[in-house]
Amino acid sequence: MPAGGQVPCHLIVEGDLHLEDDVICHGAVKASGQLRMGARSQVLGATFGMSGIDMGEGSRSAGPLVSEGHVEARGGARVGLHGRPTTVSAETFSA
Repeated sequence: MPAGGQVPCHLIVEGDLHLEDDVICHGAVKASGQLRMGARSQVLGATFGMSGIDMGEGSRSAGPLVSEGHVEARGGARVGLHGRPTTVSAETFSA
């Protein structure tokens, strides 16, 4: 997904998915492979990256956030919304 783009619906991808910087997805996102979220990208629904998730700096997921692999949350990345906590399920997690 190109930088600064907007997706007005759910996004389901077979394989890997790379959201460039500043992308906003207004639904859930599911990648059967690796999900890479660029800096300041936002997923306003559930987030699934079955092989792993790399959250760029300042990125956000409304959650829940689910992976069967590793989740890396880089500087300032957040899961959940203010006043609306959610869950993270992953094999390993680091921030």
